Amino acid sequence: MPCEFKIVRRVEFAETDMAGKMHFSNYFKYMEAAESAFFDSLDESLFQDKIEFVHCWPRVSASCKFVAPLLYGDVAEVLLYVTDIMKKGVKYSFRFEKVDGDKRTEVANGEMTTLFGILDRKTGRVQIQAVPKSLLDKLSAAVKVSSPNK
Repeated sequence: MPCEFKIVRRVEFAETDMAGKMHFSNYFKYMEAAESAFFDSLDESLFQDKIEFVHCWPRVSASCKFVAPLLYGDVAEVLLYVTDIMKKGVKYSFRFEKVDGDKRTEVANGEMTTLFGILDRKTGRVQIQAVPKSLLDKLSAAVKVSSPNK
């Protein structure tokens, strides 16, 4: 079973279009916010700025399917699932739910694949590398803890 992690957000006015619906681009921002909070929960950072290089996580794919709109003021849960831990990256899926008291309604779902990279400050190029073992261990442990079969 994949690892599940959740954040809760209230749709702000600046995130909406003229009809008061959350603009589609903000779903991707919420996915990245969930990913960042997940890494924080592992005591890791998505962005590690070193003297000569930067650890980074370039996206190689991202998609989102919209089921129903989120409106200004709505409360949304963004559920992040680690669906695959690879040697050089991580795959996630996301489920967006509108929360209204005890009622939860799916409003969107998405996917994102990221790779671990080193940005060379001198050349400006990103070199994809294996995810450090210490981080792979943390990711694997998070998946095991969330699984009811473990």
